[in-house]
Amino acid sequence: RYTYVKGLREYLMERLEADLPEVSITKPKKAAPHILNVTLPKIKSETMLHYLSSENIFVSSGSACSSNSNDKSSALLAFGHTEKMADSSIRISLSHRNEQFELDRLIQALSEGISTLSRIKK
Repeated sequence: RYTYVKGLREYLMERLEADLPEVSITKPKKAAPHILNVTLPKIKSETMLHYLSSENIFVSSGSACSSNSNDKSSALLAFGHTEKMADSSIRISLSHRNEQFELDRLIQALSEGISTLSRIKK
């Protein structure tokens, strides 16, 4: 399962870098194979969470260690994120039950969300 989930994470990172270069990927030296954190371009994480949930895609904001707190993620700040970046970050958790087509759908929804939400913000 470890190898499979790690492969999903690598696939997701490659697709994000190729298809959504405006999204910044947090790349710690030692990363859990099932978690990926990305920072969105000028879109608050809560706004994107609502957009994605309307597409039946569920991710989280910040990091797991800040999930019960209103404070910005200390983990993301430790990785060098500013408070604004931490406020625009989403956490994607993967499972051995996920399949590649679901990651493709996530990429598509993120692209649509960034486009839609950027236009609304202007």
